[in-house]
Amino acid sequence: MIGVASYIAYRSDGRRAARLTAELPATITEVYVSRDRNNEEARPGRINGVRVTYQYSISGRSYTRTSSFGRNVGMNFREGGAAKVCYNPENPEEAELSEMNRLCER
Repeated sequence: MIGVASYIAYRSDGRRAARLTAELPATITEVYVSRDRNNEEARPGRINGVRVTYQYSISGRSYTRTSSFGRNVGMNFREGGAAKVCYNPENPEEAELSEMNRLCER
């Protein structure tokens, strides 16, 4: 059953990504790093994930979105830094934050 649910989620993500054909610059407004806590020494532990809030504008309308990433991708984003948004030109609210070197679906 888990395999079927995973396949459906994968297909859904693939169809969504195929609609995100346009791209434009985005500004990173916040980067939140989620970490394990090492209670014995009260210091941060391993990074669990990264939540990135970003802004972009299309045709004079501004959008603010938040995306979650694993540490390998998420740590590439910096607050105040530039990134890229891949979005659906028919529905600009449908968007995904991307690293600058990644191509949007075409």
